[in-house]
Amino acid sequence: MAEELFDSRVASNMTLGEAVVRGILPAPKYVTTVYQYQKALAKYQVRVDNLRAPGIQDVNQKYLDALRRALEQADGLDKVFAHHITNKSGKYIVFCANKEHMDEMVSHVPEWFAGVNPDVVVYEAYSDDPNTDKAFADFKTDTTNRLKLLFCIDMLNEGVHVEGISGVILFRPTISPIIYKQQIGRALTAGDTAAPLILDVVNNFEGLTSISGLQSEMQEAVHRLYVNGEGDKIVTERFEVIEQVHDCRVLFEQLQASLSSGWEHYFSEASIYYAEHSNLNVPKLYTTPGGLSLGVWLVTQRRVREGQIQGNLTEQQIARLDSIGMVWGNRKEIAWQHGFEVAKKYHDTYGNLMVPGKYVDSDGYPLGQWIIKTRQQKLNGRLKEERIAQLDELGMVWNIFDAKWEKAYALAAAYYEENGNLNIPRSYVTAAGERLGQWVASQQWAYPKGKLTDEQVERLNRIGMYWGNRNDRQWNEGYQEAKRYFDAYGDLNVPAEYVSPGGYNLGNWVKRQRYTRQNPEKSCAVLTEERIAKLDAIGMRWEKADSRPRRLELAQGPHRESEKLNVSANHKTGEDIGLCS
Repeated sequence: MAEELFDSRVASNMTLGEAVVRGILPAPKYVTTVYQYQKALAKYQVRVDNLRAPGIQDVNQKYLDALRRALEQADGLDKVFAHHITNKSGKYIVFCANKEHMDEMVSHVPEWFAGVNPDVVVYEAYSDDPNTDKAFADFKTDTTNRLKLLFCIDMLNEGVHVEGISGVILFRPTISPIIYKQQIGRALTAGDTAAPLILDVVNNFEGLTSISGLQSEMQEAVHRLYVNGEGDKIVTERFEVIEQVHDCRVLFEQLQASLSSGWEHYFSEASIYYAEHSNLNVPKLYTTPGGLSLGVWLVTQRRVREGQIQGNLTEQQIARLDSIGMVWGNRKEIAWQHGFEVAKKYHDTYGNLMVPGKYVDSDGYPLGQWIIKTRQQKLNGRLKEERIAQLDELGMVWNIFDAKWEKAYALAAAYYEENGNLNIPRSYVTAAGERLGQWVASQQWAYPKGKLTDEQVERLNRIGMYWGNRNDRQWNEGYQEAKRYFDAYGDLNVPAEYVSPGGYNLGNWVKRQRYTRQNPEKSCAVLTEERIAKLDAIGMRWEKADSRPRRLELAQGPHRESEKLNVSANHKTGEDIGLCS
């Protein structure tokens, strides 16, 4: 908020950890455990399998196997909840990731909470549910002896506080540290002396160490208060953390340390990346072929040097990173500059910045998403003028919809100049491969729905856009094909199976027009006098002519002298008349 609203000008701030130390917020009882760890084990199995050196691979496989056995022997969530949820009729907020995740968690309620209180009531709150307000109100006023669980998504992360909460249960796939703290905060009430329960249930091993951030904040606050002679303001130096899977966490850290292979191993991979790319602009999520998270490691080195997190980084190590192009500046500035460099490379290759949304460059950088995000930042007024100018020099298109519309309109205008109308068949494609027929049809569809601006409608009117109904458009499409045939051949004697070069079945269309006029009571279509006149003008023959006299003339012509008439049954003349029909 300080960055967004006040240009990062902060007069004073207090971390969550310091608020606990000063006694403003109560110290919680914090319990950590894991669930659905099989996916995480599978991910680390892939990393182990990708290790190149067989000896290193064997060592890491042993660590991973030990971690798997420890997890299989750990208590299930039913036992963890039964042991730690002591307020059997309390109110607990259960945070989920999304609706699908919520539904899955709710389905386990009888299995996981029966040991706490067999009488459980479940409330659900999420933004798309019209019943959310009522469920939230009922949860707050429920004073029964039931165990009360409010399952929610996002909406209670910030801005809403509920009195009388016994604790929170965090079913946490990986989420941001900010949301993590917001969810913890729902259990902490200023001035409350009771220790609320926080059950941190993660599905990834990295989440087991999230609490260390809050503990570090408390340690820093304690140290600062003592140094400033304000030790009397310290109410709590630490709080109870119960690790249900302590052995698992230790094994996981050993596995992580073994996989990391130390600073030198990462530096070696960074040097290889620099040799291949001539820079160290490594995407944050980039992983080496050997399974090392090089992008995350480089971010960590920057944060250690800036003092944002604890760690050891010597001057010698800094110099070595400098030698391979390390950029130490602001992380957001580095990220933007990296995106710009990739965008410039794309422009040099393709001559524009019309990057598909799903485009990823050869190094794995999601340039398409970067372009979309940058356009959104400009729309929201959050993109610096100098960055806008840099992208303008590369021909950045800020409104992609308008750009595509203008391009198609220019093609339609050119078609009008050449043909005098805009009666374009839906299947029509320009010589350059642009689907102009489909675009014109889409404008005709959008017009009655109010999806075109007045200016767009006016401009289309200038080039002969026809706004009629679907049946009218289809008839006009057929008529235009018939007119082209007439202009080319001087008549409308179209063979029944004839298909135009553009793929239009003109022979069948002409046949339908004859049938409609001859059998109006049997046809669902209407052939107006105006349409009849237009077809007459291009040589329409409403009665199918008897071709027998002409066949006889054609058959006799080449054989009059020999008086022989040995003609194949499938033979046709240049007039498409079968002589043996």
